[in-house]
Amino acid sequence: MTSSTIPQIDFDAERTAAADEITAQLANITDPRARLRSADEMREQALLEMATLRPERDELIANVALLNPHPALHKYFGISDIALRAIVAEALGEPRGRSRYPAALPEDPAKAAQDAGIRRIRNAAKKAVETAVAFEKAEARRAAALHHIGLARAALIGDRTNVGRLERPDFDAIRAAAADEVTKEFSLLAVGPVDRLLRAADIVNDAQAELDGLSIERDQCIASLMCYTTARGINISAGLQRTAVQRIMTKALGLPRDAKLPTREELPAAGRAADVPLIEDAHTRLPSIVREYERYRARKDTATPIRNAAILAVAEEPHGWTHEKIGPAIGRDPSLVSRIINGRR
Repeated sequence: MTSSTIPQIDFDAERTAAADEITAQLANITDPRARLRSADEMREQALLEMATLRPERDELIANVALLNPHPALHKYFGISDIALRAIVAEALGEPRGRSRYPAALPEDPAKAAQDAGIRRIRNAAKKAVETAVAFEKAEARRAAALHHIGLARAALIGDRTNVGRLERPDFDAIRAAAADEVTKEFSLLAVGPVDRLLRAADIVNDAQAELDGLSIERDQCIASLMCYTTARGINISAGLQRTAVQRIMTKALGLPRDAKLPTREELPAAGRAADVPLIEDAHTRLPSIVREYERYRARKDTATPIRNAAILAVAEEPHGWTHEKIGPAIGRDPSLVSRIINGRR
């Protein structure tokens, strides 16, 4: 099967339709407690569906990626390229401790599949797309139900709930420890420039993937705390400037970028009007999230110069790698590699 014959699905439309189903089912439930119970049941059902679908989806996707590879294959399954590489790595039995998100697929996918005992599945591409659609719809229902759980909880509270003083992590110590961890690893890594490049790229990619997810969770906790609790000094606990928190709140409330935020007294009503969900344990979750966020940011910041130096090394003889070869090997666009080689980044 060629890429032109793999079914092309509008995953955004599928996700939107699935989320709208949840909203429509809950729309007529006016009592917040009843809506909370129903939304929680919907969330549990979606989680059960995802747990059932994920192993089958991953097996099928890995089968296609290894035995029928195509450019930009991830788009046919509604996932990111980095998620595709992680699925393949797990199918091949690669140790998760090294890298959750390998920088590149195996150079010889068919041989890697053979070595791992993976056999071709009949109609794998078609089945993978169908299973991926079902999984993404279940995930969209889970996310929508969780959102409505937060809205129902927000409706049940008064203006604000009392929370204790937020923990203020020692960000300097967290960053220093994470950076030192990466620096020590590379000081002991007795390998050539190519392996050094791939390992540094693994760390950068791992960190970026984690940061993308953590930033969403962090911002959701901040918005919940700002709207529905008595918490003070939220920016300090999150390791952010006040202006950064203001930007987060502007986005959460759906306001124009230059709009003035509601006053503290107005925020609970503004949050409910903008469907900002209440996260009950946001005051304890936020410090944990930002500790991890700062750890991964420091790992990325430390590994990026190492990766860039290795790019320059493998671009020289005797390796002579071009930016077109380096880009796919490290999971980056060749244009970025070109800018690094030419000293523009």
